[in-house]
Amino acid sequence: MSRLRRWTVMVPLVVLPACGPPRPLGDPNAASCTEERLAECEAALLAAEAEDLPELLAAYAAARGEPAYETLFEALRRAPDQALLLGDLPEAPETLARAPLPPPPKHVPLDALLLALGRAAGHAHLIVADGAAPRQIFPTDVLAHVALGLEPVVAADPRRLVDDVALASTIRDVLGKASSFDYVAAARGAETMSRQLASRGHGDEAALRARYAQALLDSAGILLTVEEPDAVPAERSTGFASMSTPYGSLLALILSAEDRVAAYERHAPAILPHLTRRRADALEQLWGRGDACPTPFAPPLDGLDDLFFARQLMRALDRQAAPGEEPAPGKLTLTDWLPKYDRLVELVAEHGLGWSHASLLV
Repeated sequence: MSRLRRWTVMVPLVVLPACGPPRPLGDPNAASCTEERLAECEAALLAAEAEDLPELLAAYAAARGEPAYETLFEALRRAPDQALLLGDLPEAPETLARAPLPPPPKHVPLDALLLALGRAAGHAHLIVADGAAPRQIFPTDVLAHVALGLEPVVAADPRRLVDDVALASTIRDVLGKASSFDYVAAARGAETMSRQLASRGHGDEAALRARYAQALLDSAGILLTVEEPDAVPAERSTGFASMSTPYGSLLALILSAEDRVAAYERHAPAILPHLTRRRADALEQLWGRGDACPTPFAPPLDGLDDLFFARQLMRALDRQAAPGEEPAPGKLTLTDWLPKYDRLVELVAEHGLGWSHASLLV
């Protein structure tokens, strides 16, 4: 096997201890999809379960007088692993599959609706060209467990789309192999990923997704360990420039080699407004205070998006507090801690993340 470069990064899960504001809760009922109730209908589309979506989309098509989203959903379901370009991007390669860009929704962001459709269809990769900056969306993001619920959207450079599509496919394949405990295949796939990254700069968001995946594999002992390079690339030693998306900013924060507080001050303003208040507070406690060993605190652990803080949960147990005693500040008694740990185990099992969380479950 070829030699792989080790990236020394602060991965929250092991080395350290796509979410917008809460989605509108629509009534997942086709009756809400009328011309007079489009706001409720679009909110319902964001909140709908996959099995309810076809009926809702049919009603939405009738309400708007055109079936663009219904047609798109069927296209996404037919080819879930095929990257799909929505809209007109003249510089894009001819080999890229295309579909018409649907008209923007009236009351919710376009990307939010595309994400909802893509997730329900199990689709992996969309490229959007709608007149704004081109971007890539990963509805079934394999890095969701360390993305704080941020929308998995990164910039799209038309000149690199062939490489970006191949790189995104490798990320899915490698983490899928790790999830099924095929570590040999995952390590071989990581070699492919390393070759794909060899000619990439360290600051583009699509490449940062792959470098984050490499860091997680390395922390889990799956990526081959090799000697450190003689010099850290200049971009990493000085930190990353501002990114174009909140998700990209989180990647840059985690992978930055600059001082933690400096990296946080640079990237947090693009991240925090898109997090729930509890996650924003937890990220501030974990990252924004510059401590090599952050003060213990009980992190949120409501769902997959909170697994970013899994290591902090392990540090939040007060092992010295006897039954009936008050725990130390920021810590939990065993009675209060165990339900959170049980939830952690459930989430890891449900999402096939034993490969990345094994050290927390023993």
